[in-house]
Amino acid sequence: MKRQDSGVLELGQLLTDVSAEGIAHLEEVQADLAQTRLLLGEAIARLSSGFGALHAAVSVQRVAAEQLQRQAEGAGGGGDGEEQLRAAAAAIDTHVQAMVTALQFEDMTSQLIAQAGRRIAGLLGILAGVGDGAQGLASGDLTRLDALRTAMAAQSRELDGLLARSVDQRHMESGDITLF
Repeated sequence: MKRQDSGVLELGQLLTDVSAEGIAHLEEVQADLAQTRLLLGEAIARLSSGFGALHAAVSVQRVAAEQLQRQAEGAGGGGDGEEQLRAAAAAIDTHVQAMVTALQFEDMTSQLIAQAGRRIAGLLGILAGVGDGAQGLASGDLTRLDALRTAMAAQSRELDGLLARSVDQRHMESGDITLF
């Protein structure tokens, strides 16, 4: 066997190994993302339920406090308490609205996880193609090298075009959101 043939065979084996290892690691990342999505979804559902219950309880408390205030005023009580109750109620409403807005974080996070999943699926496809092409190289078929390079570049460009970043949100207070 010629030295050049041996080098081609070794290159083919290397690419096959790189493809297999890359696929294995990306599959683990996919599993981690799926678990993250499940945990995040459960946490957000619990938070949402808790915020709704908090808001309902605060509303009941506010109505009761206003009734007590009116009764106290009828008995000659001061008027400062009513204004304080209104200010507290407004502050509570503001905080509850901020919490509800924070729940939208789940939607953005889910979109980013889905985007990462699609990117991983695309990379798995590319690596599978490299593995398939590398098998041809391992058999000594040098003509497959250019076809492999061309196919990989085309798949990579296609993946880049499909997966342009659409969530630019960096934190909850600002940013641009474009839904996928």
